[in-house]
Amino acid sequence: MIPSFHTAMIIFHLAGLVLGVGGAIAVDLLLLRGAMLRRAGADLMDTVTFLSHLVSAGLAMLWVSGIVLTWRLYTIDPRVLGNEKIWAKVLIVSFLTIGAVNIHRNILPMVRARLGRPLLADLDNKTLARWAFAGALSINSWIFPVVLGVAREWNYVVPAGRILDAYTLSVLVTFVVLALGFVVGAERVGRDGRAGAAHA
Repeated sequence: MIPSFHTAMIIFHLAGLVLGVGGAIAVDLLLLRGAMLRRAGADLMDTVTFLSHLVSAGLAMLWVSGIVLTWRLYTIDPRVLGNEKIWAKVLIVSFLTIGAVNIHRNILPMVRARLGRPLLADLDNKTLARWAFAGALSINSWIFPVVLGVAREWNYVVPAGRILDAYTLSVLVTFVVLALGFVVGAERVGRDGRAGAAHA
């Protein structure tokens, strides 16, 4: 049996989420692993680049299917636009899109330029904070749309402000954890580098 157009769009939407969430988590884990290595190789960058293209595809699928589904629901019942959960999700995915552009234009080129040496070597705290914030924004901006899509009982009940407050808090907590991890990692890389130079 061929699924209806609405069902096909939901499947397309879920596929976009799967690609995006899975790819984003894989990229974050690979970069964290690379940060712990003495030397980041070209194979790491090739894998990260491939996965980042999958994440971009998932994001595009999320936007297209989300717009189509919202429009179809609006044509059936215009009151759907009064569901604040939808607007919170739109805003979060907008942040996700801005963050994705930042990662592609700024973060990944920096990672590529550091191949052959530890990723965190000689990075100042400002750069480490930028990397940490990019990671925190990416992780939370993918996870929250999944939660909002599943939590149907929040429809017309939970205000957008409350959802965005929770999202902001989660981003900040994740940022602090990642930033501390990057600072500790950078210090460790620096100690290892100094120890290696002393024994040379």
